[in-house]
Amino acid sequence: MDFRRLIIVSLMDLLLLASLTIAIWWAHFDPAAIAWRFCQVFLPCALLTVLAARVVLKRFAPKREDAGRGFGPVGLFGRIPDKD
Repeated sequence: MDFRRLIIVSLMDLLLLASLTIAIWWAHFDPAAIAWRFCQVFLPCALLTVLAARVVLKRFAPKREDAGRGFGPVGLFGRIPDKD
């Protein structure tokens, strides 16, 4: 994995953990509606974090050279050549 991609994914994970922590903290104030308050805070934050990470990954993460090649069978000693 590329270093920039690793940094972006790590930051996304940290932001998701932070939003989870804030949502749990916010929800504990009203035990009768704990699930509703948790969803009110966590779901929008998580959705925004994941969407922002996708945009940042598409814009700033380097493209792979073999992205168009796709997956293919791999033999015992390496990739099986394509039939022409």
